[in-house]
Amino acid sequence: MDNYYQDLLTKINNALINENYTECRQMIDEELRMPYVPLAIEDKLKMIRSQLPIDENITKKSISDFDQIGKLLKGSVAQQVQAIEYLNDLNIRQYLSLVKDYLADTSNNEIIKSYLLMILIKQQLTEEIVINKNGFVYTIIPASLEIPEQSEGYRDASLRLNDLLASEDPSLLNLALDVLYQMIYLKLPESYEVDEVENLVFSIIRYVLVAMNDRQRWNNMMEDHHIDDKRLMDINL
Repeated sequence: MDNYYQDLLTKINNALINENYTECRQMIDEELRMPYVPLAIEDKLKMIRSQLPIDENITKKSISDFDQIGKLLKGSVAQQVQAIEYLNDLNIRQYLSLVKDYLADTSNNEIIKSYLLMILIKQQLTEEIVINKNGFVYTIIPASLEIPEQSEGYRDASLRLNDLLASEDPSLLNLALDVLYQMIYLKLPESYEVDEVENLVFSIIRYVLVAMNDRQRWNNMMEDHHIDDKRLMDINL
């Protein structure tokens, strides 16, 4: 995954050097439309894009038609992400029937559901919503939910990861924080409680180290911190 983003940033940098700003803008926009982008990469891409010269020939197409939004939500994952982008800039109350249908359908993408729910939270929707997610049926009022990054569980988990990894391995810390960020969104409409933090943190570290084929390092960490591997949560991203 690190190689993918390194290659992407190299291509963008080459486009900048060659003053090919249209290609640069297209690569950034395409990546930002993906369901998940690591927070550090997202911030870097947005910073680069904000510094690009204004191209008078490029105008962002705005879609607000109800039927067009509905078609996008029933399309490919890329089209559903595009619908999220439009809805984020619109009054989502005008498209609530589309959103409700999407959230209630068990076959729809869990990540897209998380982002739709985030828009409802940010726009402080006070109407009851039914959502099928993570194998459960929830009836919620979005305005009553916390933005995930502001939850106490997220803050404590982030601090704990920093305590464990910041001085020892900053690269591992960044990967772990990216996984944490994904997990708090996938957890919606629930959030991680403070008493889940320790289990969450070591579950994330195990997931990252195993993905890196560094099982020995994980074994050492289990021994150092007296971790019961069987009690950790399974992570599938």
